[in-house]
Amino acid sequence: MDHTDHTDHTDRLQQSTWRYVAEVLPPEELPMLAAHALVDGQDSPALRELAGLPRGSDPDEIRERYVQALHELGIPLPDEETAGRRLLVDLATALTKGER
Repeated sequence: MDHTDHTDHTDRLQQSTWRYVAEVLPPEELPMLAAHALVDGQDSPALRELAGLPRGSDPDEIRERYVQALHELGIPLPDEETAGRRLLVDLATALTKGER
């Protein structure tokens, strides 16, 4: 069960990369995302720094810490085409489940 939970949490962080690349994830949401990732069991120095940034921090600094945290965790940033396709698949899945 713990492995499934870890996989789900990693998927959540991975999904954030699709939204980030597609520019639908505002930088001010990234520190809270990082805090949730820490609670979920993810950990890296940049992730801790990102989680500690105030919501109104410089957007460039927030983005830099986010990208560094992903690198430290071994989570690649997708290209724009891949991110767009993933978001469309997620939207279609949500629509078929009646979530949106």
